Amino acid sequence: MLKYPHLLEPHLQAASWGDQEMLNTFFPTPASKDKPIAQIYYTSHPHFSSFLSHKKDRLPLYQFLRRQENLVLDKRIIESHANHVSIIFSAKHSQPLQYAPLSPQPEEIETPHRQEKHTILYALESSLHILAGLEDPQLIVENLEGLAISSLKKLIQPLTSNPTALAAYQILQTLTTYDIKQQEALARQLIDIAEQYEEFNPIYQTVLAIHNTNNSLDIQLFLPLFFKEFRLNQGEILYLPPAVPFQILNGMGVEIANTTFNKKELRPSNSLSQNQLFWEDLLQYPITYPQKILYDSHNPNIPMKKLAFRLQVINLENTFFINGKNSSIISIVLKGKMRLSSAKGNPCHRHLPVDDMVFRKGEAFFLPAEAGGYYLEGRGTCILVENQV
Repeated sequence: MLKYPHLLEPHLQAASWGDQEMLNTFFPTPASKDKPIAQIYYTSHPHFSSFLSHKKDRLPLYQFLRRQENLVLDKRIIESHANHVSIIFSAKHSQPLQYAPLSPQPEEIETPHRQEKHTILYALESSLHILAGLEDPQLIVENLEGLAISSLKKLIQPLTSNPTALAAYQILQTLTTYDIKQQEALARQLIDIAEQYEEFNPIYQTVLAIHNTNNSLDIQLFLPLFFKEFRLNQGEILYLPPAVPFQILNGMGVEIANTTFNKKELRPSNSLSQNQLFWEDLLQYPITYPQKILYDSHNPNIPMKKLAFRLQVINLENTFFINGKNSSIISIVLKGKMRLSSAKGNPCHRHLPVDDMVFRKGEAFFLPAEAGGYYLEGRGTCILVENQV
């Protein structure tokens, strides 16, 4: 018979932008040079391969829930997955610009391919470097006019005359239609200017950093002129609602989001029509902005509303009580070492005796709904994500 809590064995994903060396501090594993390990997934959704480790068996979490019908008090829990996914990521190079589309009628959504994606980024190391959310249109005008590139003068005229978010996005949409030679020519001019004036303008420093790490000569080098720049220190949190374009430039963090595959990415390898559609869809949505979340390090509850999941950041100094009665929980240890044990009076303890389990940095555990109460003891930091009830 399987017992819980369970140590989770993660699903590893490779990507060209991954930083294997940084990620090894959380989960040492071999990786090829061309595709270093970039992400570690923890979830119970069937489309993500996060597993329970039990002896020689490896069971996807959702299968485990189905098998435990006689052990779970509420049968409905068996048919429901944890509606969130937690991903430890490490980026040595910039990821593609991406956003989550808005869903016009959320009440009619049935599949994870159509659900709105709400994302929280938690910085594991200082600094996590991100572009997110459109900059003030007037500042975008100043950034573009400061380049004094003659071939852009006509293109930016509508934005100069009427600085709006719509006009800014339309410039990016047009730049995306340029052929490779045109994009390279503009990118070289931008790099030349950035090299001359980088000490006077931090935006140019970002442009050069992207060029040096990605070795790219395309329109994506212009993105720092259009989007807000964030450098998150360790423990800082950024909330990204749907329809907010963002790009992780480099650094290490945890992405927590509801389980959905509804996102669009701007990639050089995309077809022209795909990249056009990226901007066309974005132009339809109202402008929304990222939000830096301020929280009390002594209070684990992160003040977020209207999300499909509830997030706690636990800075453990002694003991913390987990109420596992209402919803399934996934927790990842980010720092230190902690012991998880069943609380006295846990009604499930008699049926499922739980040995004390010790978790170290980078390890995660899963508690199904109706698991009862548990105590965390030790010193360190962990995140705890549960279904919103």
